[in-house]
Amino acid sequence: MPDAERTAEAACWRLVDCGAISVDDPMFEDFGDGSTGARASTGSRASPTSYRSLVINCIAASTCDQLRVDGSPDAPNRDQMYCLRLRGVN
Repeated sequence: MPDAERTAEAACWRLVDCGAISVDDPMFEDFGDGSTGARASTGSRASPTSYRSLVINCIAASTCDQLRVDGSPDAPNRDQMYCLRLRGVN
């Protein structure tokens, strides 16, 4: 599978498509422009741009097997989500 697009929305959808989180997960929230995405999952609101880019790039380059963790997709163990750990907060 090729790398995914490098945006917060694409990263979020990749997590959903890979079965890592569900669209009902609290990490998945509205962008405010009618589209859906995961600002929280990539740290878009709180993390500096460099950390946000690291998380997005990590998710885009990871395989689905690497993105799924214990409890995925309904109650993923966020401590095991190594891409999210790049931003320093789970």
